[in-house]
Amino acid sequence: MIEVIEYDPRWPELFAQIRDRVWPACSEAGAVAIEHIGSTSVPGLAAKPVIDLDLVIRAEADLAPVRSALARLRYRDRGDLGVPSRYAFHAPAEPAIHHNLYVCVAGSVARLRTLAAAQRYGISASTVHSLPIVAPQVVTPTGLSGRCR
Repeated sequence: MIEVIEYDPRWPELFAQIRDRVWPACSEAGAVAIEHIGSTSVPGLAAKPVIDLDLVIRAEADLAPVRSALARLRYRDRGDLGVPSRYAFHAPAEPAIHHNLYVCVAGSVARLRTLAAAQRYGISASTVHSLPIVAPQVVTPTGLSGRCR
């Protein structure tokens, strides 16, 4: 059974606690942003009480050092779970904040879907309890280059 509860105003603070633990090691390893994503990032929205985070890397080549940094923090690599360029990591028992952490390649389909979902709720990743984002270059289906925001 999936539990959905009323919005909890502590969710941004719970995200911040996870961010403060993960970001120093992962930014040194090459991550360019960490963001609170999903329904718990939308003020006022009922949600499953699980914090979702995207840790953004510029390219697939940046995955190995970030993966190593997360392993040192006791995250367990779960692979891409069938979603190309998005890698899931099982959270350690401590801190005892239920969360899902994903490493996503900037400009990937998985990343663009996350940004599109945020846009549907009228929010941008830069306003949802995140560190500054580097907007990646993407190639649109028409072949034109654009910026992902």
